[in-house]
Amino acid sequence: MHDGIGAPEKNTSFMPFILVSNSINCCPNNGKKLNKWAKQTCTLHACLKGTYTCDCEPPFKLFPFPKEKKDREGRRRWTENIKREIRKGNVWTPKNSSRVCSVHLKMANLQMKIPTQRGFGIQLQLESYKDLRIQELQEQLKEAENELKILKEKLKKVREKNGLQCSDLKTDKEVNLLTGIPTRAAFDALFDLVKKNVKKLRYWTGPVKSTRKGRNFKRSPKKLGPKRELTEKYEFLLTMMKFRLGSVNADLAQRFAVSATT
Repeated sequence: MHDGIGAPEKNTSFMPFILVSNSINCCPNNGKKLNKWAKQTCTLHACLKGTYTCDCEPPFKLFPFPKEKKDREGRRRWTENIKREIRKGNVWTPKNSSRVCSVHLKMANLQMKIPTQRGFGIQLQLESYKDLRIQELQEQLKEAENELKILKEKLKKVREKNGLQCSDLKTDKEVNLLTGIPTRAAFDALFDLVKKNVKKLRYWTGPVKSTRKGRNFKRSPKKLGPKRELTEKYEFLLTMMKFRLGSVNADLAQRFAVSATT
C-alpha cells in the first residue's frame, strides 16, 4: 500500500478484490518505479516503454481507493482488508493519494472501457505517467516549502543569538554609518592592513599584578591573555564602531551577542 504516489483513476472501475500477500505495508513498488520503467528503452519495439508505440505491460499497476462520495461501502471494505494499523486498535484511513499495488490484489469483475482505436489505451497509459510525475513534483514542492520555512526560522534564531554579522554590512552607507569608513571596500582593505598584527594583540585584564612565579608553557601560545570570543574581523568591526558611535561596552556586547566583560 502506498501514500502520495500512484496511478490516476480515469477509465478504471473495480470493486471486489482479495489480498494475496501479507507484505502489503512493505511493498517497494511506487509511482517513481513506474516512471523509471516508462523511460527505459524497449528492445522489442525500439522505443521508450512509456510511449504509444510500445504496448508492453508495466511490471505492476497502482489502484486508487474507491471515492468516499461515490462508493463509501467499497472504500470501507478496501480499508478493512488492508488491515493496516497506525497504533494498536486504531485503523488506518486512506488518503486521496493512497494506492494499492496490483501485486497484492486479485481483482474480480474488473471493468475497463477498451478503445477500438489502436494505441489509444497506450496513450492513456503515457498520460498516467505524466500525471504521476506532476503529482510527485507537487508533493516534493510542498515538502521543500515546509523545509524552507523551518530553515528560515532556524536561521532567524541563529542570527538573533549570534548578534551583528559582518555580512550584515552590505552597503557603503551602512558601513559609513557604523564605522565612519566611507565604503565596504575600504573597510576590507583597512582590515587586511592590520590583521597581521591582530594576533599579537593582548587584551586588558585589569590592574597590573606582579608575581614572582613565572608561567611555564609546554607549547608557546599563539596569543597571550584570555581566549578570543570573536573572530579578528569582528573585533576590528567592534573597535571601529566604538570609535565611531562612542558606544559603551554593554551596548556593543548586546550587538555582538557576547558578555560585556569580553
